[in-house]
Amino acid sequence: MAKILSIAAFACIVGLTSGVNGRLSASEDTWESGQSSPTLFFYELKKALMELGSPLPDGPEEFSRSLTTLENNKSTITKSKFEENYNKYLKLNSLFKKLDDFTTDYGNKIVKYIRDDQTLTGYHLHLLSKIFIAYHLMGYRTQEFVFVYGTDQSQQAVQFVDLANMAKTKENLMWLASGANMYDKFFRAYDIYYTKEGKLRRILKHIFKTSTHTKELAQDLQTMVKNSLGKEKRKELQRFVGLYLRDRQNLAKVAETDAELKSIMETIDSNPSLSNIAKGTKIRLRGYSLIDGLANLGENIVYGLSKFFGNMAGSIRWRRGYLENNVAVIEEIRSQLKPLDMLFEKTPFALTDTFIPGHFGHAAVWLGSEEELKELGMWDHPAIVPYQDQIRLGKSIVEALRPGVQMNSVRGFSNIDHLAILRIPNIFEDKQEIPDIYTRITKYIGGDYDFNFDVATTDRIVCSELPYHAFGKIKFPTKPRMGRDTIEPDLVAEVNYYDNSPIEFRYYVESFGKANIQRMKEQDLGARLGFEVNNERSTAEDLKYDRVQTSCRTVLRKNTRYALGSRTSDKRHLKLERVCTTKREAIVYKAPDLLAQDISIE
Repeated sequence: MAKILSIAAFACIVGLTSGVNGRLSASEDTWESGQSSPTLFFYELKKALMELGSPLPDGPEEFSRSLTTLENNKSTITKSKFEENYNKYLKLNSLFKKLDDFTTDYGNKIVKYIRDDQTLTGYHLHLLSKIFIAYHLMGYRTQEFVFVYGTDQSQQAVQFVDLANMAKTKENLMWLASGANMYDKFFRAYDIYYTKEGKLRRILKHIFKTSTHTKELAQDLQTMVKNSLGKEKRKELQRFVGLYLRDRQNLAKVAETDAELKSIMETIDSNPSLSNIAKGTKIRLRGYSLIDGLANLGENIVYGLSKFFGNMAGSIRWRRGYLENNVAVIEEIRSQLKPLDMLFEKTPFALTDTFIPGHFGHAAVWLGSEEELKELGMWDHPAIVPYQDQIRLGKSIVEALRPGVQMNSVRGFSNIDHLAILRIPNIFEDKQEIPDIYTRITKYIGGDYDFNFDVATTDRIVCSELPYHAFGKIKFPTKPRMGRDTIEPDLVAEVNYYDNSPIEFRYYVESFGKANIQRMKEQDLGARLGFEVNNERSTAEDLKYDRVQTSCRTVLRKNTRYALGSRTSDKRHLKLERVCTTKREAIVYKAPDLLAQDISIE
């Protein structure tokens, strides 16, 4: 049983889809301990829980990770030695406290961020997913202690505290400490992440639906919350907290010479929710199905209409792309690509392109070749293993299309007229993030297209949301439309032209016929996106760009061809004239507030 749970726990914390083995990549193995970052914290949390192990004995093999199965078979559980589990519980409690401290701080900041009308970045959404998975794993591991030491609480009411049998009493207190800890941690998380801000709750519900795996975890988590905060559980905890408090003075005397008892009592006494448990404070668990259902009604309508229109318009193309099957250009593009490059393309012969604002109509990400991924230590990572055969066939481009998120080769991608490549030059310096970046990309493969065009949803995406979520630590601009924040390919690409940009230009080609193919410069692409070089701020090595925006209006003016003071009422005395003004502005890139404090297992 412990072995099975450990394997499942591993998969949970990494956030993998079902059917993928949780193997550490070479890059993960080389991470140094002692560093502090949220990404490293979740990795080390997973590792610590793997090393900690389960309080359940090995076997029987028929046990599974399902809470229902564990509940139904708890009468067959044989307790391990208390001394072995005592230290496990202390370590588990310490880890849960670190997770709780981090998520409480982060959750309150996220709530304020949303209320200040700020758009969550891909990294914010990624951390929310990590928190959800970590709470599932921590809760499951804690609930194991509840099951192990609480198999027959009905007979413990009379002798819950038995000074003549301290071994049994400590087991009872271990059960109480575990149950009270579940109550405290899940209540605080529920209050912050589920009740304070409706938009945050709906984002989480989309995270729950990201994959079959996350749907199963969400169902498990819902069961844990009910088991920890439900009416019957609250009554049970209230009764036994009362018994504990009744005999606390006597226990304290024994604890003076019993270190194990003392630490368990300190765990119970320091629980922030102890007084609420003792008082029987009511908690109303709500799913907010009606409220969220009404909020999602508009989304569903837009989704349906957009899907109908998109599928209809997407099939209308009046020719093939000029770059299609051009071997020389395809080889040239392939030679330019490096792992995690972003590709942008234009297909002016497709009807859908005419409805997408800006120059580019599509964006994608290049994973890298087999050789490149091996060099990065990512080839055998669980995020890549399921797609090795596709990558060997050259299909390293991940793109979100109307039928869903797919993999493609450069040749298959070449049915286009224009193509640009942009790169994040320092992306591989942050080794802690690389496995997560690849996971955030490949988890969408086979997923649905987001006809709602909402960057805050993670269960389905559009093409430009792929780099938005994958490279979440970059603050890409968004535009509000119909009550949601959206992003277009041009908004991703234009960050290249900001001062202090984390992105750099690598390649741009335009074709205006099979025989009319032009390699373009960074300035040319800038012009397509509405940016021009500012010669005063530029040097030969470092070009600076201004966004150029021209606005025009029609005004009514006197026609000076006619003499002033003329008494005629002829309308020719007046004329309509178009007046335009041009504004130049340097856009300075500002990194997003990641909101997450540095944290370490140490």
